[in-house]
Amino acid sequence: MGNNNYPCYGPYGEGRPSFRRGIDGYTNASSKPLLDLVNRLLDSHTTLLLMGDSTTRQKLQAFQCELARTDPRIRFNGNLFGIVPCDTLLRVYMPDKRELHVYGVSLGPRATECIGKHFPTKLSGTELNAIIASDPTLGIAYHANKLLDMINHEQNRSVLVVANTGLWYNIESEYRQVMPGVLAWLHNRTQLRQNQFGVPLQNRVAWHETLRQHWISTDGTGYFDVTVVDAQEAGWKQQSLDNETLVPPKEFMVPHCCQHISNSSDWRNDIARQLIHAQPRYVEQIPILPMADITRDVPDLHTCNPYYKHDCTHYCFTPLMYQPLWHQMHQRKGEACTTVDQPPDPAVEPRWWRH
Repeated sequence: MGNNNYPCYGPYGEGRPSFRRGIDGYTNASSKPLLDLVNRLLDSHTTLLLMGDSTTRQKLQAFQCELARTDPRIRFNGNLFGIVPCDTLLRVYMPDKRELHVYGVSLGPRATECIGKHFPTKLSGTELNAIIASDPTLGIAYHANKLLDMINHEQNRSVLVVANTGLWYNIESEYRQVMPGVLAWLHNRTQLRQNQFGVPLQNRVAWHETLRQHWISTDGTGYFDVTVVDAQEAGWKQQSLDNETLVPPKEFMVPHCCQHISNSSDWRNDIARQLIHAQPRYVEQIPILPMADITRDVPDLHTCNPYYKHDCTHYCFTPLMYQPLWHQMHQRKGEACTTVDQPPDPAVEPRWWRH
């Protein structure tokens, strides 16, 4: 699994040692937290929504792959590649004939392109800008909010929302501007106890940490810098990257394409964490699902491919990397259900180990 249109690069697989690693306390092929989560969602008439950037689509793909691994009888129908800029629906058909809906929903600047879908006539630029300016989320959650209304009030179903919007933003000031409204909106959705017909609801949300990037950067943070990346790609064009005497396979992924993070600064996750911790009601209702530490030290797992696309943001799929997320989501949903086996304390930094 690569990014939207390009596969992970196979011939340089020798340079991806993290494929042979796991995460202490989580990596267990016999553990089935995602299957357990799906059954909990079905039992409680709950729809799952994964909201965020393009890595959200990868989580949706990983969701499908992991479920198929745990039970080959499960069937799927839906477009895994159609999230940007609006949403996509994955239907999950269980062996007992029950059906789960899983949405991938855009939550970022391009989501404003979807606002017009909710009006009978085309909006003028002035009208669209007025809607964006008056919306607490600056329009990025307008479409998502309408989708949640449909699920809550027309389908009479609760929602479990796992949200993130980090990688849409490369400018810190823009991210700081939009995040307070997004968190307020997410919290408000948890306060809806019944729909317009009096049907009880139990909406739950969680904030998913932004996955770490590993671009070659001047400050060592791994954040994307278009000037540095353009210069790097220009250098590639002057080389024959298929000539292993010039770029040995073990060195292509790291350090030739992506690099280890040498600067721990991470303003996207810092800002989200600060805003959530500043509000006691957010701490209770919007738990943070940690994934930044898990992805910090795996620069070799990106989809970087000299023949297709330079990419140190999206990840090649490995079920080991996503095990913590499935456990965290299961735990978040399980808070309202029966006691479940607790995974390792998410406050403890996950550690990778080698097979």
